[in-house]
Amino acid sequence: GAYCTITGYSREELLGLRMQDITHPDDLAGNLELLKEALGGKNSFTIEKRYVRPDGAIVWVNNSVTILRNDAGEPTGILAVTTDRTEARRSEQKLRESEQRFRQMADAVPQIVWITDADGKTEFFNRQWYEYTGVTYQPTTAAQVAADQVHPEDGPATIEAFDEARRTGTTFHVEHRIRSKSGEYRWFLVRGEPYRDP
Repeated sequence: GAYCTITGYSREELLGLRMQDITHPDDLAGNLELLKEALGGKNSFTIEKRYVRPDGAIVWVNNSVTILRNDAGEPTGILAVTTDRTEARRSEQKLRESEQRFRQMADAVPQIVWITDADGKTEFFNRQWYEYTGVTYQPTTAAQVAADQVHPEDGPATIEAFDEARRTGTTFHVEHRIRSKSGEYRWFLVRGEPYRDP
């Protein structure tokens, strides 16, 4: 029932087909290799792949495969649990496209744009940050960025304001000097808005 709904084939049609017949050609070689390894001694594997429906539509699935064996350890059958992942894949694609659009917009503005998580770990700096500081992004913390790039006289107040904003969920607002790639410091007005999960 559910497998027929996922694949688009009737039960009678599926009984006359092999897994190879409905698997997307680009996913088939990897699927067969995993199956070969499993039959050779590995007991199970999981694969995300595409099925091609009779009308040509593509369906993403997650297959959890277990090799059934007799007392001698010889393969006697295959048990596969198939989960439809098509909507999840579409959502993931939309999220990737949304993130790409955000990065393009952030790189287009003349201001420095940055993102941290709730713990203060950096997640993003836009192109203006790199162009001004000359620093390429590496996962770090807001405190470390302040220590490395903010003027030493301004660093403690910056971190104090940032930590207060994180604790209370209020706007982070500070003026401080940031070192450029040439080594000079320039004043910046910095504002950070907390993101709240809707």
